[in-house]
Amino acid sequence: MLNPVETRPAANKSQLAHWLAQVLSQRGMRVKFQVRGNALHILCDGLPCPDQETVLSHLVPALEQIDLNQLMPDPSLYQAIVYGRALGQSRPNWTSTLQLHSPPPAPTPPTFDREPSTRPTPRATVVPSGELMLSNRSAAQRGAPDGIARYLSESLSALGVAVRVKVKSIPYPNRSPQSAPLKRLGIVCEANYSPDPTLISEPIAQKLRGLDLQDYRDAIVLIQVRGEAEPDWMLRVDLTPQSEMLREWARWGDAGAIDRLLKPTLADRGIQLDTTTLTDSTLHLCCRAGTKAPDREKTIEAIAPLLQRLGPQGLHRAAVYGLVADQEKSAWMEVLKLPAQEHPALADSAWTLAQKGDWERSRFCSIAF
Repeated sequence: MLNPVETRPAANKSQLAHWLAQVLSQRGMRVKFQVRGNALHILCDGLPCPDQETVLSHLVPALEQIDLNQLMPDPSLYQAIVYGRALGQSRPNWTSTLQLHSPPPAPTPPTFDREPSTRPTPRATVVPSGELMLSNRSAAQRGAPDGIARYLSESLSALGVAVRVKVKSIPYPNRSPQSAPLKRLGIVCEANYSPDPTLISEPIAQKLRGLDLQDYRDAIVLIQVRGEAEPDWMLRVDLTPQSEMLREWARWGDAGAIDRLLKPTLADRGIQLDTTTLTDSTLHLCCRAGTKAPDREKTIEAIAPLLQRLGPQGLHRAAVYGLVADQEKSAWMEVLKLPAQEHPALADSAWTLAQKGDWERSRFCSIAF
């Protein structure tokens, strides 16, 4: 529901309403506003339609002099969307998106610790929506908490969900001392209602994983209904980079992961990997080069070193086939000996280890029901 801005707002009106009245209230123009998620929506009505350049010439300089989050501390505001509309019309004649920059809020206690931030002096800039999305994504990919929050709020603000992001370093025993410490994202999503988890969880997980953040282990997402003491529900998102996760699955003998790792290497040599299958402890790789059989030496040179480095769990050998189009029989075949043949610790498959009680390995098992 839009809140009208009166020329002389009552004493009990919000500070934001008072400020908008001072900045925008003019003869013949009516102003209304609404906060949804992390966005402030401002509607300017008039007859004729208020001039876009005139409205922005008043609003932008005023925003440069103030941090709106001092007037509206909860939730944090990341952008203002201004609409100009002729009285009696249902759709706006023009729309402008203002990117709001503000200093970091004071640290808040528990759950997550905010990293030091060096955000610019408060200001507002007019940004085309496409450019704004690119800017937010770029900042988010660098791991900046404010950038991640703005990036997520692009889709969540429309649902009336506000986002806050904090970062905390966490110990991880398997990391070498030379490695950078892993970090955890703390994401608090606030709304006046409890959103359907399916509307929130999947978009957040997809957007976060799409950033391919480095040195982040996971994200803890809390859904908080305003006014309630405890979060309504919680989600954990694994942020292991896709390349690292792929190698981990390949390391545990997953044929699909091995296929995805080998294909780019072979493609660089003009070789196509048709199929990758498993039979007991043997990996079968069928390759071709257009309609011809690929060069045997080049193919093995591409495949063998990668499989040796991976040392896939439970895979003792790899059978590599050179195929010719429209021929059932391969032009050549070569069997490679893999590290599992010589190292007892690699001999058993992830499935066998899970059956023996090593449940940590069960997540690398493909089970058909």
